Amino acid sequence: MENIKFLGQWPSLVDSKWRLKLPIKVAEKLNTDLVLVKRNKEDDCVEIHLKLSDTRKEDFPWVFKERVQGKDNKMRRILIPKEFRDSVSFYFGKRVTIAGHGGHLKLWPRP
Repeated sequence: MENIKFLGQWPSLVDSKWRLKLPIKVAEKLNTDLVLVKRNKEDDCVEIHLKLSDTRKEDFPWVFKERVQGKDNKMRRILIPKEFRDSVSFYFGKRVTIAGHGGHLKLWPRP
């Protein structure tokens, strides 16, 4: 797999079924399953990594992971698992900013 980098910020929404819509610029780089990560269970932002090997337990002592489908029938959506819905990423509700952080993405709350 090539070395993919994400740079920039994109506003996005989570729908009533907790599916996050990915911007076209982000989705077109993805052709694989994704891994959602929180560094601890209560209050950290959700991170989106391209593969499980990028999220080693040694690097993140309190990792909470779940593998999710990267694309949903070309609709560019990923499901946010129940365990992630209490994250600070959703502090203001279902409006988020997808922020590129090099090899992964972070979901930040957006008022």
